[in-house]
Amino acid sequence: MVGAEDGRRAIEAAAAQLAQIDVDGVAYWTARETPIWDETSPHVALLPGFDEYMLGYRGRDAVLDPQHAQKIVPGSNGVFRPIVVVDGQIVGTWKATSKQKKVALAIRPFERLSAAAEDAVAAAAQPYGRYLGKPVELA
Repeated sequence: MVGAEDGRRAIEAAAAQLAQIDVDGVAYWTARETPIWDETSPHVALLPGFDEYMLGYRGRDAVLDPQHAQKIVPGSNGVFRPIVVVDGQIVGTWKATSKQKKVALAIRPFERLSAAAEDAVAAAAQPYGRYLGKPVELA
C-alpha cells in the first residue's frame, strides 16, 4: 500500500522537475513547464470525465467551486462528467454527440463565460474533431 511517506519521497526525488503552487495555504505540485495562467489569453482544456485533473486530489476546492461538485458527479454516483477547464478552474461540463458528418459538442458552463473564454473553448474543441475526422459544431 502506498502512503503519505511514499508520496513525500516521490516529490523529493522529482523536485528538480517540479514546481510548487500554493493555493489557500495548500501546496500543489506540477511539472515545471506547466504554464502559469494569465489574464490576457484564456487557456482551455476539454478533459474527459475520469481525468486526473479531477481525480488526482482528495480536495478539489482549488480547481472546482464546491457548489458545482454535483454537476460533475451527479448524485455522487462515481461517474464523472467531462469537464471544461478555463485558466485552471473547472467552469463547466461538455458532452459529445457523434453524428454522421460532424460531432456536436454541448458545452454547459456553470456561469456565463466571457467572449474570450468562449472563443478559447471553440478553439480547444477543434483537436477533438480532428481526432474523430469530423468537423466540430458547438451547441
